[in-house]
Amino acid sequence: MKDLLLTGLQLALISVGVGLVFAAPYTLEGLVYWVPGLALFLAGLIPFLKAKNAKKQIRK
Repeated sequence: MKDLLLTGLQLALISVGVGLVFAAPYTLEGLVYWVPGLALFLAGLIPFLKAKNAKKQIRK
């Protein structure tokens, strides 16, 4: 259950990050959206990929 909640949180962070980047205008003011969007995206993606690799290593 804990893994499912963490995966859901990670996917939510990734989704919010992507949404902020796509909502950003391509101007200097868009940096207000780009920086937190990329930070949230990476905050969700990095642990997700680490967990995926750990599960792959356990299966071997």
